[in-house]
Amino acid sequence: MLQIHYFASVREAVGRDREQIELPGDVATVADLVRHLRTVDAGFERMIGEQEQVLVAVNQAVAGDEGAVADGDEVAFFPPMSGGGNGAGPRPGPARCRPPQPAGRPPGALR
Repeated sequence: MLQIHYFASVREAVGRDREQIELPGDVATVADLVRHLRTVDAGFERMIGEQEQVLVAVNQAVAGDEGAVADGDEVAFFPPMSGGGNGAGPRPGPARCRPPQPAGRPPGALR
């Protein structure tokens, strides 16, 4: 099974915040997954057409089109983020995407 999370304007466009799907046999990369979701989900197809850019994270690390997707992975789709900085440019290190944490859970706690 593949866990898929949708954030911010992407969530609004597809009409849900998450779903769980069986990994299709022909899906091995992020590009394959996007292609699959576009063919089976009109909301996802509409979202891709409306968004200028959508970022994808696989297992909480931002991934490009050729990023691997495997059974059991967690995939997140979100719009590009901006702001929050001091104007000195991007922070060092890889970008991360984490689903919202339940109330009362310490920051950074995964489960």
